[in-house]
Amino acid sequence: MTRYDKAFKFMLDNEGGLADDPDDLGGKTAYGVSIVWYPKTYWKLIRAKTHEERELILHDFYLTEFWNPLYDDIHSESLAIRLFDLGVNLGVKPSVRLLQQAINAFGYLLKVDGKFGSQTLWTANHIMDGIYEAYIDEAKKYYETRRTFWKHGKSWLNRLKKIIPDKV
Repeated sequence: MTRYDKAFKFMLDNEGGLADDPDDLGGKTAYGVSIVWYPKTYWKLIRAKTHEERELILHDFYLTEFWNPLYDDIHSESLAIRLFDLGVNLGVKPSVRLLQQAINAFGYLLKVDGKFGSQTLWTANHIMDGIYEAYIDEAKKYYETRRTFWKHGKSWLNRLKKIIPDKV
C-alpha cells in the first residue's frame, strides 16, 4: 500500500457521505467533494452506481487535486497523512501555511506562502521532535478562528485528535 493509499483511507474515514450544510461555502458535498468547486466530480459521484466506482472516482480525484508527490518524501508518515487530511478539510494552501508556521516556530524563516516545495520539505524533515504536535497546535488555533467554529468546532477538533494508525 502506498503512502497516498494510506492517507486516502484515513481521510475518507473522516469525510462524510452526502451533505448540504447552508453554512458551507462549498454548497452540497459528496464525500468531501464540493459542488461549487468541483461540480463535474460531484456529479460523477452522485451518478456512480457502485461503491467501487465511487471509491475509484474519489481515489483519482484526491490524488490529482490534493496530493503533492513531495509528501512521499516527508520523513514522518503521520505528518504527511495529516497534511493531506487537513488539505482536504480546509484547503491545500491553508494546510501548508499552517505547517510553515509550525516550522517557523522552531526558528526557521520559511516564507509562509502555502506552497509545499523543497524548502518546506527540507525543514520539516530536519525538525526531529515536536513538528507534528506543533502542526496540530497551529491547526487547532486556525479552526478556532473560523466563523462556523461554534457549529463544526467539535468535529474539527475530534478530527485533529484522531490518531493515525501505523497500519491505516
